[in-house]
Amino acid sequence: MSLRSALSDLMSVLPNEVLEIDREVSTEYEITAFAEELSIQSPVLVFKRVKNYPQFTVISNMFSSREKIAAYLGVKKEELNKKWVSIISRDYSYSISNGDGPVREIQYTGEKVDITALPVLTHYPQDGGRYITSGIIVARGIDGTVNLSFARIQVIGKNRIALSMHSRGHLWSYYLKFREIKHDMPISIVIGAHPIYYLMAAARIDEEYRKVYGLIDDRLIAGITNDLPVPANSEIVLEGKIFWDKSFDEGPFTEYTGYLSNRSTKNLAQIDAIYMRRNPMYLEINPSNSKEHILLSGIAKEPVVESTIRSFLPSAYRFSLDWPLKGVHYVTMAYIENPDMGISKQLGLMLLGLDHYLKIIFVSENKVQLSLYSMLSQMLCSWDIEIIKGVFCNKLDPSASPDGTSSKVIFTCKGSQGQPVTEVKENEINIIRCGKKLHIGHELDKTAQINLIVDSDIDPKNEDDVLWAMATRLQPANGIKISDNSMTIDTRRPGLSRPRLPEEVIKNVIQYLQKVQVLS
Repeated sequence: MSLRSALSDLMSVLPNEVLEIDREVSTEYEITAFAEELSIQSPVLVFKRVKNYPQFTVISNMFSSREKIAAYLGVKKEELNKKWVSIISRDYSYSISNGDGPVREIQYTGEKVDITALPVLTHYPQDGGRYITSGIIVARGIDGTVNLSFARIQVIGKNRIALSMHSRGHLWSYYLKFREIKHDMPISIVIGAHPIYYLMAAARIDEEYRKVYGLIDDRLIAGITNDLPVPANSEIVLEGKIFWDKSFDEGPFTEYTGYLSNRSTKNLAQIDAIYMRRNPMYLEINPSNSKEHILLSGIAKEPVVESTIRSFLPSAYRFSLDWPLKGVHYVTMAYIENPDMGISKQLGLMLLGLDHYLKIIFVSENKVQLSLYSMLSQMLCSWDIEIIKGVFCNKLDPSASPDGTSSKVIFTCKGSQGQPVTEVKENEINIIRCGKKLHIGHELDKTAQINLIVDSDIDPKNEDDVLWAMATRLQPANGIKISDNSMTIDTRRPGLSRPRLPEEVIKNVIQYLQKVQVLS
């Protein structure tokens, strides 16, 4: 099984979820523009005519919905979480063969290595250059464990890449050990494989091959210049090493937060071999806060987090969780039915403990819609809050301190009396409940019991954008003020850089999509 077979199966099961673009496209901005303009529908995009790269087909949006991801695992959307927990619980020994596979059909080593010959995209004009977004990095720790991870990969030469391992996961810990003994770390980078390998790489575990082995029809083969195992049915593989004593100032790049980020571990690597299938598929994962960027890593962890809570907090057995896409991994909303005293807060603490990306937790003790405005309006009736300072977090959070720590907050929403009344104005929204007012706007409303203040680039009428601003811009310890039974949540954080595509590129893409009647 492979990327090709997964795409073929998807076209059989969900034919309307795949769109082939039959015009020539550029790897500079244009493929990104197609994904952005189709962000609501988010079909898998197949580009068979890539300018300057006639032998390649570029595929994007493979992970842009739960339905698609469930299809790759052979289940329905409703069964996805259960299926993933069963996969992550597997543990099988695997073998590595020295034979060839489809991915070895074309091979380059030594001076013939040229990464720039791959259709690596330049996503936005503001990015630092061309970035590989779908590279699964295979590494082996000094203790012998094998790990699959993602990192930021910038192409900086024919045989050079720069990396940032800012997630500080297994790959980073492996590298630190190699650096201690002053040895370069061997790596292989898989570009295009069956989607289950991508879900595994996003799961933040090690020995992922022990989970997958025997589950799909694929085998593992050793490399040409190293002995790291890679799927035989991969599309493209790069082999090389991360230097222990050299660095490169890569970036900026548009991260999952939706902003450009210069934060980087600044690693440098050399590529010693490239091998690939004939007429390979180049898999692209859309950057920024695209659906597939958020879903890929979210789906790999969320079922495990939920299952763990059910195991260790049995008194909270009746609860539901939601990681909203616009919360970009930093927000979870929960409902818990008839909790014992303190259980709501315990649930929030467990969520923070199990997922270091999380920064903002809403826990409702009433069955309501798990949405930002619904949660905040409940708090007009009754609320509790816990702010914890100096907690380990993801360094790409724009509100985080340079040392990679952040304050975090748990909101407990207890009120349910009365139906909310919403008043929409030009630059603000007011919600009345329990005789009190929630104000969402650009300025403080002194008559409101809860104020949520956003920057001028955020429309208060767009709840998704407000949630995104709160997730990425709020630093709870500094931005939340409580006095006289009122609360101000100030998310304003000027100076953040958002990526912008050239208007001419967007215009041309829209015209094409209208012509083929994909956009009205």
